[in-house]
Amino acid sequence: MHNVWWYLVGDSPQGPVSREWVDAMLIEGILTPESLVWAEGLSHWICVAELPPLSQHSEAPQAPCTPADRATAGTWRRFIARMLDLCWLSLPGMVLAWAVLPRLWPGFHGWMSQPFAPNLLGWLLFPWLLLLEAGIFARFGNTPGKALLALEVATLDGQRLTASQYLRRQWGVFFYGFAMGLPVIFLLAMASQGLGLRNGDPAAYDAGKYQVLARRMERKRWLWCIAAACAAIAASLVLTGLRR
Repeated sequence: MHNVWWYLVGDSPQGPVSREWVDAMLIEGILTPESLVWAEGLSHWICVAELPPLSQHSEAPQAPCTPADRATAGTWRRFIARMLDLCWLSLPGMVLAWAVLPRLWPGFHGWMSQPFAPNLLGWLLFPWLLLLEAGIFARFGNTPGKALLALEVATLDGQRLTASQYLRRQWGVFFYGFAMGLPVIFLLAMASQGLGLRNGDPAAYDAGKYQVLARRMERKRWLWCIAAACAAIAASLVLTGLRR
């Protein structure tokens, strides 16, 4: 029975992925029953609905992760991982800013009382957060949010990015994904990239160079993600209250 499959996103074949991943992507909404899949030995592409139930496949011992165990990451998993990384990285940035800047600039607290000041400070810190994320990737091989959601940024041939490649990708994220953090425009940029991903197109900063791969997540990992998000939000609220 076939266990290595390719699937179509638009007109672009994606894969290979395991048979289990086909079912997982169907559950997550990445594929539909009408989506086309193919495996070596088939004379034509078939609909997911035509696949026999997974229970009919013979059980095989688990093996170490291979490219067949990964699939193209869904839009929402990528978004959640990005937001978790930004939340976690912004916390030490906020603490450092409030601990150091008043010593260097006595009028800092007075300036921060102006309505526009917090947003302006966040905009100035934003590219440094992306640079810090690149440093974490260079040191550990992944970022906390992506590791928690079982995501991996790779080259088109499935190799892990080097530190310099990830740094270049971060600048692409800054310019194309977040539109340099400009008010309102960054929301339009994020929406545009998200819609493109939903339609099977790569993000502008990944096109022709990189891809984001995902491994199947168990329910326990999703619970950890929810707990981590709640902890990050709670810490942000506490710091905001202390700032006031």
